[in-house]
Amino acid sequence: MSDSISSNREAADRRDLSKIPVFVSCATSLNAAQDLVKDYINEVLRGLYFEGRALGKSDYGIDPPLREVYAIARHCSGGIVLGFSQFRADSGIFKEGTEKQDEISKPAHFPSPWNNLEAGILYALGLPLLVIKENGVQGGIFDLGTSEIMVKEISVGSNFEKQKEEIKRMLYRWSAKVQEAYYSTGPFGFRK
Repeated sequence: MSDSISSNREAADRRDLSKIPVFVSCATSLNAAQDLVKDYINEVLRGLYFEGRALGKSDYGIDPPLREVYAIARHCSGGIVLGFSQFRADSGIFKEGTEKQDEISKPAHFPSPWNNLEAGILYALGLPLLVIKENGVQGGIFDLGTSEIMVKEISVGSNFEKQKEEIKRMLYRWSAKVQEAYYSTGPFGFRK
């Protein structure tokens, strides 16, 4: 048996079928403060009997990455997008040469481009979506007013402890929508 097939079978064997699958979009390389936030959110998800799913973490595939993300998301009943700063620009010009040209006056922070790609897939599938971003992260789904989806901005580091209860309450409210989606399609429901 090939290593790829064997590792996929082992991952499926570890998967708890009694948990509701939710897609978690998050960069793979995080600093220690970002990692604490991600770990806390995953802990709350486990407490809600949700199983976080993501390409390269819980699931591995052989098709091109976007196709695999779509396949995973179709089996999920909700999605969380965790927008952590992955790139910082201390200077630069937005929309150069246009009427809306703007120079950076303070550091600009950008997430992984995959956050926006995965958020688009989750949104197109009509899944209950929760977007959480690190302070200062901008672009795409993380810009306020982009869609009807609430975008929650949080601090990482020492201020995170003060936000834990608020984040937990937000996850609980979102979880009700996820459970509704799950039970309306069934545990093996597929989305187009």
